[in-house]
Amino acid sequence: TSIAQLIQPEDSQHSPCTEGCLYLTLYHDGFPMDACISPMGEGEIFVIEDTAASPELKAYALASSQLRQPLSTVITLVNQLEGAMENSQDPKVQSRALALKHQLWKMHRMLCNMSDAKFYTETTSDRRVCQNASGVVEEIFQKAQDLLQRQGITLEYHVPCETVLCMLDEQLLERAIYNMISNAVKFSGSKTGLKAELKRNDNRLSLSITEPCDSVNAEIPANIFRQYTREPGIETGAAGIGLGMSIVCSAARAHKGTVLLDHPSKNETRITLSFPIDLGQDTKVASGVSGFDYAGGWDRGLLELADILPSDFYA
Repeated sequence: TSIAQLIQPEDSQHSPCTEGCLYLTLYHDGFPMDACISPMGEGEIFVIEDTAASPELKAYALASSQLRQPLSTVITLVNQLEGAMENSQDPKVQSRALALKHQLWKMHRMLCNMSDAKFYTETTSDRRVCQNASGVVEEIFQKAQDLLQRQGITLEYHVPCETVLCMLDEQLLERAIYNMISNAVKFSGSKTGLKAELKRNDNRLSLSITEPCDSVNAEIPANIFRQYTREPGIETGAAGIGLGMSIVCSAARAHKGTVLLDHPSKNETRITLSFPIDLGQDTKVASGVSGFDYAGGWDRGLLELADILPSDFYA
């Protein structure tokens, strides 16, 4: 069966998938399933998996709940010692203090990802509210640009000037974008520029991050969207536990969208999160005030990019 028959006609993300992988959610008898589609010869091969929470995700959520208390205790102790360490005349003490704080941010990020494992299998988000997508995305791009620029990495971005109202889970979308950027920096092996874009095509939004890549290693693995998959593998030493792409796919699922990983040119790799512009039943614009903060008050940009930022950012 041609996969095009199973995808809504307006899903333009399928047409450019001549090489690479496409993630989307399919429904069979009302039950959602994760699907990953890859070209193979003259046809297409797709793998379908049940979206039910796996034992690994449940174990992650349980482990994170147990680790939060000791982490909170360590953070409290470090905060109490911070003044003494900053006033130390020994540069080694200051350097070690910053390195310790940086590692705590990394641990907190991992725990946030693990504790939110239950959300990775949800088909819809109950935290979506009607917002200006252009403004939300531009603010995230600007924050990422400022942080990356301080360590010599350029991020060029383009966002439509027009107001685009859409039902959004802002924090989930924010986490997805930061993970897309973090992966691009970690695995491109390049300190040159990234390109980010939010584009509107009729009733659909496409949010993409493009990174320079080595054309020799440009092959996209077919299992890139699977949970716990690390590409490149763990032997590279890059930080992470393989849940970053799960967050991106979770954001796509919550916004009824897709994720496409492809090569717009021989020396570039692009990841695109695409979803329909949905106003829902209540088109009232959100106030911007939310009582939920998964980061617990920590700066979310510094938190989500902790794997690629240097320790002195956490002074």
